[in-house]
Amino acid sequence: MSTREFAKWADAVDKLKGKGNLQGALAECRKNFPFPFAFRNAAVAIRKQIRDKRKNKEDYGNLLEALYNTAVCENFFRFVKWNLVLDNRLCSLTAGPLVERIAHPYHQIGYQGIELLNTTDRKWLVEKWGEPKCHSNAKTANPKLWKETQEKFAAAAKKSEEELYRSHGLDPP
Repeated sequence: MSTREFAKWADAVDKLKGKGNLQGALAECRKNFPFPFAFRNAAVAIRKQIRDKRKNKEDYGNLLEALYNTAVCENFFRFVKWNLVLDNRLCSLTAGPLVERIAHPYHQIGYQGIELLNTTDRKWLVEKWGEPKCHSNAKTANPKLWKETQEKFAAAAKKSEEELYRSHGLDPP
């Protein structure tokens, strides 16, 4: 994905948020996981919905779970190192099926190692679910999926690198 293509989806997210279409912005962000901008903006959209529900004294448990899941997924992909040659679109396609499989047990992972959560998020989590039994991170909580993810990204990066070489008339190393 070129910078221009990135700007298109990032601009689309900003426009949707500006119009108050938080569900649309959230959907656009989720299509572009594992990129930090997508995770951060998904969290912003979910937080806004939580604040609205809290203001109206409505249950927000499902939104809090969505926020926590998003933050845990961001934490998981924060540790993934992919080759810079790897195309952004290929990253999203590789990450998409993995996102749904990331385990996010609050009482096992907690909140201290989850960087996307802010102080208010943490307060809401403790109010709703209590203090976790321990604090960890998404990588530690998902060892088999972590290994599989590293292998998938490595394979995708190798394929992408080979295509790059061929596109320039060179033999891949």
